[in-house]
Amino acid sequence: MKQQDLHALTDSFMIAASHELCGPLACVSAGLELLMSADCAHTRENQRVCLETMRDGVDRLTQVTQRLLDASCATMGRTRLHRERLDLAALLTMLAPTLDAIVAPRRQVYTVEAPDGLPAAYADPVHLGRIVRDLIENASLYSPPESSIHLALAPREPEMVRLVVQDEGIGIDPEEAHHVFTPFYRGEAARRMTPHGLGLSLAAARAIVEQHGGEIRFVSVPGQGTAFYLDLPVYREELAAREAAAADAAIARPDAGCGCGPANGS
Repeated sequence: MKQQDLHALTDSFMIAASHELCGPLACVSAGLELLMSADCAHTRENQRVCLETMRDGVDRLTQVTQRLLDASCATMGRTRLHRERLDLAALLTMLAPTLDAIVAPRRQVYTVEAPDGLPAAYADPVHLGRIVRDLIENASLYSPPESSIHLALAPREPEMVRLVVQDEGIGIDPEEAHHVFTPFYRGEAARRMTPHGLGLSLAAARAIVEQHGGEIRFVSVPGQGTAFYLDLPVYREELAAREAAAADAAIARPDAGCGCGPANGS
């Protein structure tokens, strides 16, 4: 990495982390000040409100730091994957309540297209589920109210299966396209629409998809929308057997505890 690129990445990290940490820290600080005030000291209800405010701030801090840890592990290729035979249509069905909650506030809808006979993927359901949630969150956030988000599954040759997430949003400026998967990068239009965000989800998604042996790319038209394409390996018994044997050998090593596994709630 060039020196100027390293400086730019460091600056982006400092700006993004500062924005994301200031809010929850302010909640904790405000809760402490109220808890220490004379008005709060003798009122149980006021104390409860103060403690809930502080708890919310701590929860948000935990989420931000966990996202930073997850993204760091992913971009270094240290995410511990637990791949299995995965029915992608079933995964989307399982995620339906979460996806419904994401699109509901903006009165958006999402549709799913899943052909019969689709081959199973060989993937980690926890990490892939998080990638799908992140893509739907981005699609919802940068698309107008009452718009549609389309998810499609399809077989791909050779021995790959594809997941597509397509929106009707603001699109991506062609001059910014090569930065999309750069950690902490957020496009100018995205920053105008919402000042908050770490710019980590797509960088982490690419690293995890590539660690699966797959590929993620996108096609975007400014003002019309963006489609992300995830290609993942099809499940094969011999591949799963080789990976299981390698995992057993790794467990036997003294340093087997190193690495990053899936985090809870982020």
